[in-house]
Amino acid sequence: MPWLLASPVARAGETSWETSAHVGFDSNVNLSAGDPQGDAYFGASAVFQREPPHESRFDWIFAASLGGSQYAETDDLSYATLGLSPGLSFVPHYLWTVRVSPFVEAKAVRDADQTALSFGIAASMEERIGSRWYAGQSYAYTESRADADTYSFSEHLLGLFLGADWTQALSSEVGYAYSRGDSFRTVGTTSTGGPVRRGRHRRYSETFGADVVREKVDRHAAVVRFGIGWTRSLFSLVFYEFAVVKGDLGSAEGHRACFEIGLRF
Repeated sequence: MPWLLASPVARAGETSWETSAHVGFDSNVNLSAGDPQGDAYFGASAVFQREPPHESRFDWIFAASLGGSQYAETDDLSYATLGLSPGLSFVPHYLWTVRVSPFVEAKAVRDADQTALSFGIAASMEERIGSRWYAGQSYAYTESRADADTYSFSEHLLGLFLGADWTQALSSEVGYAYSRGDSFRTVGTTSTGGPVRRGRHRRYSETFGADVVREKVDRHAAVVRFGIGWTRSLFSLVFYEFAVVKGDLGSAEGHRACFEIGLRF
């Protein structure tokens, strides 16, 4: 999500490389209201980023990323991504930072129907509250074009976050995000949820062993994140999200947890 910080050891005024490995669990990979499927995953990523110096009020930012994840049981969900995000950073007041970044991401999924090209724009504003606390707001618009229309989507997302730098090495953050847009939903070969009308791009998914459709949904998510910078280079992150997706086919809940460890150069 665009309103989460990249790592607890990001340093301003320089370009840097970051490599990391992660392991996690998602309790509802098929977005089903009645028969959720959970799965563990692991993967790695590499990120190049440019941050403006502290004294700069108006400057450019940039991030490029390459990554991927392998799922333990639902192998067809395994994927690789390549993303680019140039942008601008503006500091209207020494306690406020505003960022705007268009982005594009190519995602190759083993289930070729879900392979997609996504693009959009993200904006955020962060306010420092004393030397320890910070708060912020964010907005993102995403347009994703998948090989199968069922997995294509448009989405608007609004986020709020509150964080604290407890020490130079330890940070934490809580956040809430609301999004409205399209999503695929697993309904089974015979849906027991709400009405499955025509025009929902219904198709059978071998990945989930059931029918999937696309519908408009509202998504609410709460996030908690902890980060530790063990040295100037070594860092680790712990992330947890609880989300509820609501649509005509009913409500689906999901839990995601992830541990990440990485190096910054």
